Amino acid sequence: MRIFTGGRLEPFPLANGITLWGAAHQAPAGTGDFLRDFRVDRRGVHVALFHGSETSGLWEQGSDKHPHAPFEAAALERAGLQHAFLGHYHVPRDAERFTYPGNPSLWLSERRGRAVSW
Repeated sequence: MRIFTGGRLEPFPLANGITLWGAAHQAPAGTGDFLRDFRVDRRGVHVALFHGSETSGLWEQGSDKHPHAPFEAAALERAGLQHAFLGHYHVPRDAERFTYPGNPSLWLSERRGRAVSW
């Protein structure tokens, strides 16, 4: 297990040539873009794990959702990351370079009109 505690993306080697980059969710609001001025510093496959708002998808999350660590999807490729697994959006979203798994709670299912028990 690895718990990221820093406010910047830091590496954690998963296997030979595969690196997980992560950063901590340290405040309820006001966190800056983790990808600003970030670039992987080694060869291999690079994936990221952090709590952040991909800016083009904010509108899909509802009017009460505020951005946290906002970034543009194109920044992932510029940073040298193959994919990012992200938190903050509760509605699932899967794109070429990032995935939000969403929140499978009954509350969300009822809110979106699908009464489903998990």
